[in-house]
This record gives sequence, structure tokens and C-alpha cells, in this order.
Amino acid sequence: MKKMILIAAASLCMSTVAVHAQVAPKSDTTVQQNYEQQDMVKIMASEIPDGLKTSLEDAKYKGWENAMLYKSKKGDGYVVEMSDATNTTKRYRFDAMGKPVKD
Repeated sequence: MKKMILIAAASLCMSTVAVHAQVAPKSDTTVQQNYEQQDMVKIMASEIPDGLKTSLEDAKYKGWENAMLYKSKKGDGYVVEMSDATNTTKRYRFDAMGKPVKD
């Protein structure tokens, strides 16, 4: 009887793990598509204006050179998306002049 209960419990645990393993993680492509839906396009660091470069010199944005950068198609805003040491993604918004914008 104990073996049957143990087998049933193990099967339940394995089924639960299998179900959770099928959930796809959010990828960069998904994030990029979300920004594209918001009329934003991915850009290179060389394409950002001087005002934004000046703002990004703040220690808060350390490592922005390796971040994902997006510009609105209208040219009225930017998004800098970067991961910190704990792999937490942080997004910062800026206006056309490079000034930080609160969400």
C-alpha cells in the first residue's frame, strides 16, 4: 500500500513539473515585438542624440552601451532596456531631448 501511495505521489510531482516546463519564457523577440506595436524601432547606440548620451552618463545607467535601444517612429521618445547583475530587466524612458520620463 505504501508503494502505491509513493508511486502516485511521484507521478503527480512529475506531471506538475512537466506542465510547468512547457511554459515558454519571455524572449527578446517578444519584447521587441511589443515595442514595435508601440510604434518603436530598435536602434544602435551610435544613433542616439547627444542629449540622451549625456543623460546616460549618470551612474544609474551604467552599462547602457550593451542595452537594447528603441526610438519611437515619430522621434519623440526613446527606451533603454538593460539587465542588471541579477538579470533583472530595467526599462528607462526618455523624451526626444534625452530627458528621463517617468512611466
